[in-house]
Amino acid sequence: MNIKKTFLALLLNLMLCGLVSSGEPVHWDDLMKAVNESGRSLTTGKNRQQIFDILGQEIQKHPTSSYLEYATQLHGDLALSLKKEQIIREEQRREGGVLKEGLMESTLHLELIIYRSNGRPLQEFRSQHPRDPMIMVLDADRSVIDTLVPMLSDSSPTRSYPYGPDYFDVPSIPRVCDLTIHAIEFHSLCRFHFNSSSGTLFHELPPEKQTEMIRHIEQWWSENKGKSLATGIRSQFPHGDFYAQVWMAENLAKMEGEEAKPDREYGLELLRGLVRTHWGHLQAHAARSLAQFNDFSSLEVISTQWSKSLEKPGSQIYDSAVVFYLTEYGARRGWELLYKIAQMELKHGVGGLGTGSVWAQLVYCDKSSSSLWAIPGLALALSKADPLQGHTKEETSGTRVFSRGDVAVEYLQQLTQIDFGYRRGSSSNQEVSAAIQKAQKWWKDQGSQTYTFDHIEEMMAKKPK
Repeated sequence: MNIKKTFLALLLNLMLCGLVSSGEPVHWDDLMKAVNESGRSLTTGKNRQQIFDILGQEIQKHPTSSYLEYATQLHGDLALSLKKEQIIREEQRREGGVLKEGLMESTLHLELIIYRSNGRPLQEFRSQHPRDPMIMVLDADRSVIDTLVPMLSDSSPTRSYPYGPDYFDVPSIPRVCDLTIHAIEFHSLCRFHFNSSSGTLFHELPPEKQTEMIRHIEQWWSENKGKSLATGIRSQFPHGDFYAQVWMAENLAKMEGEEAKPDREYGLELLRGLVRTHWGHLQAHAARSLAQFNDFSSLEVISTQWSKSLEKPGSQIYDSAVVFYLTEYGARRGWELLYKIAQMELKHGVGGLGTGSVWAQLVYCDKSSSSLWAIPGLALALSKADPLQGHTKEETSGTRVFSRGDVAVEYLQQLTQIDFGYRRGSSSNQEVSAAIQKAQKWWKDQGSQTYTFDHIEEMMAKKPK
């Protein structure tokens, strides 16, 4: 997963929750604004003592704020960081040591290191800030974990607050322990903090959960510090949640060198196991992970499972993520199976317009506008289009909303190179209706006999590679 996709997914989730605004969230009171300003001040390098004093004054002014506990925690953590800062000043600093400045002075944003494959943004930051404490930690070898483990209890606020547009309900100002656990994951290629869905930072966990995780990491490191990277991943894998397991299995499958061949195969087999034991979007996630290694064994697993549902209409919900996986990688087998399921849905009236309706998803999948395999499914969906209603309509904003009928006839016209008279954005509702009726008649009279899956396979075989 790249950093852009990660950011967009996070932003989409926040938009759905109604948390994004053009300025500060309307529910922020003055104390929360002060917390946010503290994070910004840290990031811009302002004096910690001044930040501490100003936040303390705001806490005194707003004793009834609903964010009092949150602000007080930050204030207390700032006090601890001031004591640590004083100790660092008084001690003779190690010349060239990786922790010379302390991670609380790092300005590296967490999202740049959560996924090691995101090399470009991280490399850009590294070239601009080669002496950033976190960069020095990441550039060290795996043995730096010895130094990092004790820092998992350090709640000193860092200077890596990702300020900018206020995307977040409550601003999360990263602590040293937050950077530390990701640095450990970076060097170990293991996941210990499972926050894929929540985005919760390590310091935001309940104290008992933090303690439990620290003890687990200490135990894991004591058992694996003298062993190979792959052995460490194998040891942690059973303790991960689903997304952590996918990530760790991928890391095993990416191991390089002839001696790592067993580890690579083991990683792939772990992913295959996740496909076999999960359903819906989780199964699709693991299947896509395998696909990046040119392993498409998931197609057999999914096809076998979904074929059984043909005998029992309405017995299964067809998750859109799996539908999209089949249309992307399944070739004839995937499309033909989905077409049969869609036929069954229409015949028995099962499946709504949401994730449970295959016939609607065949219109909106990524390949529906470019793959010849999509033609039968588009025609099937078009059979549900009422030529007299539900097409292009004007919204109050002036934008145009296109119905499933519009999209299906547009793609069918595009793939078959037959002009049904549809013009995206310029056809009137009457013209769209006429185009749909013409496409429906063509499919009934000619198309269904011409574009069989056998014939499409012949056409695909003749296409230049």
